Amino acid sequence: YVSHSIFDALLKGDSLADWYARADVLKLQNRTVLIGPSESNALPPAVRADEKIWTIDKRPRVTVGRAVANSQIYFTGLTVFQKDCGLWFGVRWFEQDTETEQLLKDALTDLGDAGLGGERNAGFGQCKIEMKGTLELPDATGEHWVTLSRYLPNEKEMDALRRGVAYGIENIGGWVLSQGHKSQRRRAIRVLKEGSVLGRVERAAPGEIVDVQPNYDEKESFGHAVWRSGRALAVGTQI
Repeated sequence: YVSHSIFDALLKGDSLADWYARADVLKLQNRTVLIGPSESNALPPAVRADEKIWTIDKRPRVTVGRAVANSQIYFTGLTVFQKDCGLWFGVRWFEQDTETEQLLKDALTDLGDAGLGGERNAGFGQCKIEMKGTLELPDATGEHWVTLSRYLPNEKEMDALRRGVAYGIENIGGWVLSQGHKSQRRRAIRVLKEGSVLGRVERAAPGEIVDVQPNYDEKESFGHAVWRSGRALAVGTQI
């Protein structure tokens, strides 16, 4: 992981190895997170002291069998962020739309109340989602670009995977809950990972959005779509 200033330099052709070797770059999370010298002073004091933005804890949980009420212990992972730290994501607007912007704000408020991740029925994942201003990134108008989101290319975009590229493939599934139905597994799809570097595409937001609702014996179990976004947040880069 790299901070904004380092990411901007990498987009312009700088070497990650050169940045990693610099003594003025702060290295956190066992040297897996790089913070540029212009940004390190803005970090919360606890982060600088512990050299960690987050920690992973284990919490014991117990299941009780329905037949004979026997108990079985298991452990779940819990991500704990330092004070004044958390997750970040971006939204790219191609045109101004006040109604959609308000709809997004309302949806994010509901999402924060419901919680992120698993074990939400046990109170995990609740958060406050705040708008933090704008971030300028170069458009993907050149021969190469990097995606900041998972990317599911359509058939017309497969040429972007052929020459001078570097990408990883990830299988993603998960669970879905719909009113009036039990929790079920979403259909898994394979996508290109965040950070993949790809060739030229014609669209500003390449990729597809697909329906991943469970399907048993060619019967759709929910009767409504469960959308998984495979649209790329494309950022121009030089290599």
